[in-house]
Amino acid sequence: MPTINLQPLSIFLWNANGILQHLNELQVVLNEKKVTIALISETHLTKTSTLKIPGFDIIRADHPDGTAHGGSALLISNKIDHSPLPPYLSTNIQAASTSITINSVTISISSCYFPPGRPFPSAELGNLVQSLSFTHIIGADFNAKHQTWSRSTNTRGRTLQNFISLNHLKVIASLSPTYWPSNINRHPDTLDFFITNLPNRFSTEIINLNDPASDHTPVLLLIGAHPSLKKSRPTITPGTTNWNKFKDTISNKTTLNIKLKSITDVDQAIAKLTDDIQKAALDSSTQNPPYSQTLNLSPELRRLIAEKRRARSKWQHTHYPADKIKYNFLSNKLKSLLKTHKTNLYKSHIQNLSFSNGSIWRKTKSILRIKDSPPPIRRPDNSLAFSDKEKADILAEELSGVFKPHLIPTPALHMSTLALGVRR
Repeated sequence: MPTINLQPLSIFLWNANGILQHLNELQVVLNEKKVTIALISETHLTKTSTLKIPGFDIIRADHPDGTAHGGSALLISNKIDHSPLPPYLSTNIQAASTSITINSVTISISSCYFPPGRPFPSAELGNLVQSLSFTHIIGADFNAKHQTWSRSTNTRGRTLQNFISLNHLKVIASLSPTYWPSNINRHPDTLDFFITNLPNRFSTEIINLNDPASDHTPVLLLIGAHPSLKKSRPTITPGTTNWNKFKDTISNKTTLNIKLKSITDVDQAIAKLTDDIQKAALDSSTQNPPYSQTLNLSPELRRLIAEKRRARSKWQHTHYPADKIKYNFLSNKLKSLLKTHKTNLYKSHIQNLSFSNGSIWRKTKSILRIKDSPPPIRRPDNSLAFSDKEKADILAEELSGVFKPHLIPTPALHMSTLALGVRR
């Protein structure tokens, strides 16, 4: 299976405190940092909320009470081959997970949110871990402090640290804070980090980011491995095909007055016709340029992004009200300009659609299409199958049990009639 050769696996982790209000800024960062997977906590989504980001498949775990608080989401590049796992939903944990393969190792990745204000749910975390593959990475706002990853320790942190030790896991956390309280009497701290049993042969590096920002700032985990890509759909007409040219080419190449006197003659004629069709299709097709998800930001937007980052960094160090006011002003201005920029890009895209090349039909089809994730395949003991071999074996066993002759008893009268007929 093909793999990404240029970029390492990059996992973005952030508590958004409401993802929809930061969507444009998030898209800029995902493109800028070439993020493979994004783990978002506190999404504040409900069943009526729509979340779409170009270039990403999205797995959601909204809060089970149906209101706009808590929740998590996992965003994964739509180029990556992955198998979504059932969400884990309770009042104590909301987890969205999927399974990928990196360097031939099956790994489950889970985006979680652990609400504060209650004892840490170590038993439920254990249930979540049991539902994942043997090797797993959990990224979350754990709302737990321990000096292993934070500047202080609390009861939730001690419970989580005991769980980590008992399950032989390791913590991957940044050295700088990820939580920045607005109350000047509370100290910044690290609440967003990863726990994993990733083999030591995989190198890791974690980086603090300044954007996008809520009351939390993101971190980016880089892993020295390459995820498997989705297999491209096989086709003999890549890109746009000129069917009139194909018709003329195949007409000129095809010879009807050929000898078909033997099996060899027929096989050779079939092989030539197949080869002619394939060559004519390739000669008549133009390869489409790869679609770029890059947002073409204007110099003004790039300058404003840099200015906003400097303002946030200054406020984080000083906590002066004047610095906070300046940061909020630049942040709101950037949100407004990004929204306008994205709207203008979409208007331009819509205006360029045409009936003549079918682009307006393809756009309509993509908007109306509802993409359902395939359900996970379970073993007979109800555990999940992760590898391709496990899934194939389960399907083979199921089909072997389905496609069997029906054991229908034959009536004695019918058998005696048959026997009598045979003797005659």
